[in-house]
Amino acid sequence: MEQSLVFIPLLLLAVISVGNAERAEVCDFVKEKKDSFLRVVYVGNIGCTHCCKRFFFTFNGEECKDPAAVDGAFDHTPKELSIRPANIEGYCGSIANGKVKVEFRVRDCDKGSDNQLPFLQKKSSGQQDHC
Repeated sequence: MEQSLVFIPLLLLAVISVGNAERAEVCDFVKEKKDSFLRVVYVGNIGCTHCCKRFFFTFNGEECKDPAAVDGAFDHTPKELSIRPANIEGYCGSIANGKVKVEFRVRDCDKGSDNQLPFLQKKSSGQQDHC
């Protein structure tokens, strides 16, 4: 069976609190084929002050299990704000066709931190918005 890939470019604008994780803007997508994979990409800056944060995608509120979670981590112990370029991307399968809510979430690493919100940079006004 041939698998098709779908690219979802995301624009991350704001971080809001969702339970024990913060969430950037949600991107709704209509998946046409149940036997396809979704490809998600975050390219931008991440950072925080004296923290360890895990950045990850969810699909309809759940992390990907096929083939694995799409995530990355940022660990910064000094007290100064640190901002780094990041590229977090991957594929997710076993998602039913129809409407899919894709979210980019942030939470503390399992080892704990001081609960400060990370920095997510907005795109400049000259860049095209995508969801």
